[in-house]
Amino acid sequence: MRVCMLAMLLPSHVTGGMEIHALDLGKGIVAAGHEVTIVTSRHPRGVEHETVDGVEIFYADCDATSKKPLGKAALTKLEELHALKRFDVIHSQSFSAFWYVKSGLKRRLGVPVVTTLHGTASNTICSSLNQGLTFMLIPKILFHMFNHHFRTKELVSESAAVIAISKELTETIPDEFGISPDKVKAIYNGIDTGRFRPKESPLKGRFGGKRVILSVCVLHKQKGVQHLIEAMNDIIAKVPSVHLLVVGDGPYRRDLEAQVARFGLKDRVTFEGKVDNGRIDEYYNAADAFAIPTICVEGLPLIELEAMACGKPVVASNIGGIPTVIVDGENGLLAKPGDVRELAEKIISVLSDAALASRLGSAARKTIESGFSRQKMVADTIKVYEGAVSS
Repeated sequence: MRVCMLAMLLPSHVTGGMEIHALDLGKGIVAAGHEVTIVTSRHPRGVEHETVDGVEIFYADCDATSKKPLGKAALTKLEELHALKRFDVIHSQSFSAFWYVKSGLKRRLGVPVVTTLHGTASNTICSSLNQGLTFMLIPKILFHMFNHHFRTKELVSESAAVIAISKELTETIPDEFGISPDKVKAIYNGIDTGRFRPKESPLKGRFGGKRVILSVCVLHKQKGVQHLIEAMNDIIAKVPSVHLLVVGDGPYRRDLEAQVARFGLKDRVTFEGKVDNGRIDEYYNAADAFAIPTICVEGLPLIELEAMACGKPVVASNIGGIPTVIVDGENGLLAKPGDVRELAEKIISVLSDAALASRLGSAARKTIESGFSRQKMVADTIKVYEGAVSS
């Protein structure tokens, strides 16, 4: 099968969950014996074409942004490539392929489109409101309403199938888009369980034997790291030898650093900045606990799956698609989003109780192996492609 994936951004643009997912899925499909070509937006260093683990990537002369579907240059490239390769299916990551439908190119080429939704407008608006409504958020909310009604709905209606990456999305997409539940296929994000596994880390011991709480995210306010920092003094009171390691960068970093200074935590919190994705497993395996304090209505965060696959006890917000994977008290712990006291209590519990931490970590690993591996994600996606082609 020949697959053309349209993705607004890839890890070469930004290290985000959707971007990593798109490339990793492509690699997995190639490993399963199929051909994958990705068309994406302009490379930050001007690269026009490259091959990564068998996946051919073409960088069209389109603005690199997550807020606009791929435009004319990408469609031109798609049409050129189709003349050479004869694609069987177009796979749209989020609303990347809107113009493929709107321009009439889908009708001319006759190649069916499958769309993966990593979230919805209502998710994003709820996430914005969870930060506290401000004047600055109003344009963002209006944008997502526009995007839903005038882009994503049309793309979804023209898609042969819609992939939902979490249980929550599987349940909400039919009503939000007015489509049959039969059109929605639940395929949860999957990861490479061979790479993400419990193992020794060269970073272990870097903090002088302190217990390490790790958090990984792009530093936006909605990721909730401010709540984790606020919880630190309560955690330190119960677990004196503890250190918070924050991996990632973003526009909210300065605010977080200022908060650390105000709380007198400069020697207890390290901002690592952006880390190459090829090394992120070293950080998971150096941690004693992993925290996801998000107030964002996430689809299904890859960091959740990766940390669990490494056998770590995860304390996460009970929001969005996170409970698709974590059953509170069985393979991780869930806290009310934004509840600093509960977040602190649950982190303290895994740092103070070695048996609990071991039990949760072991169960977490088994959960990912059985239901959230890359192999399962790839096999299920190929079945959806086959259904789209035959329909």
